[in-house]
Amino acid sequence: MLAVFFLPGQSRNAKPPSFDWLGFALVNAFVFCWFTILGNGQRWGWSSDIVLTCMFGVVASAIAFYWSQKRPGTTLIDLSLFRNRQYTAGLVVIFLFGFGTLAVVYASPSFGQLVQNFPPITAGTLMLPASLVAACIAPLAGRATDKFPHRMLLTIGIILSVVSIYGLTTADTNTHYWYIVAMLLISRLGAAIATPPMMSAPLLGLPLAQMQRGAGLTNFAVIFGGSNGAAVYVVFLQQRIEYHVNNLAATQTYANETTRELLSGAEMLLSQAGVSNLERNGMAVGHLAQMIIAQANALGFQDGFIFVSASMLMAVLPLLFMRRKT
Repeated sequence: MLAVFFLPGQSRNAKPPSFDWLGFALVNAFVFCWFTILGNGQRWGWSSDIVLTCMFGVVASAIAFYWSQKRPGTTLIDLSLFRNRQYTAGLVVIFLFGFGTLAVVYASPSFGQLVQNFPPITAGTLMLPASLVAACIAPLAGRATDKFPHRMLLTIGIILSVVSIYGLTTADTNTHYWYIVAMLLISRLGAAIATPPMMSAPLLGLPLAQMQRGAGLTNFAVIFGGSNGAAVYVVFLQQRIEYHVNNLAATQTYANETTRELLSGAEMLLSQAGVSNLERNGMAVGHLAQMIIAQANALGFQDGFIFVSASMLMAVLPLLFMRRKT
């Protein structure tokens, strides 16, 4: 409804351009193969036949798509857009920032459930105050985009997000609920400040004739970056948890004094509870295994927050190639 009143229209007599069905099919093939790899590579094996086949599909569809967009006639993407340094740098910022933002949105409730053992509803409310604040700040950030340099607002928003996410790299089972909420709130505040200039800055250097196609590609960059952020984060998290489980398990031997004390204490408590000798040792070892998994989960998520904060910090680099003033 708002589009009817505020977006400029075109002449009804103008003939609509033909649709690039070939480019559309190749993009779908690329996206399907790529996310099939990310979603299943850990389970199928990264060198399995089906993963290698999908990787071939990713490369082949990407090359074919590039050449399809160079042919004469209507194409899905105007490749000349990438000759504009302001626009290309803006797309990179959008991708990296979307990558980190959606990874955090996925990570926060998962952290609440797997590390802090919150019930789903409590884990879900970790993001609620942040989302409410972001909704209130977004209109003000939009107005600020008209008055202040885009690069300044983007830098402030990115730095706020990076610092707050990095603040979660020490979070574990004992971290207070409201500390996590505060860090997520600052992260969403940074996202609210950065989003309006981030979406408009790439378009500033484009001529009016390229504005529509440029805007469509920025929307794709947001979605593609966010989807990659969630998918890559899951893969990274699984690998880091597995790494920490193996490392922690390797140190749990009877030569380890701490392990012996823990098992002895657990067996003593089980004995006082009336557990038989046959079951006592197995239950104590099972308790130790649960502790190892819990610790590995916490360490894995800490590594994940470092990974996300580093990914978002990389978004500062393309800002150097963007114009200081609008």
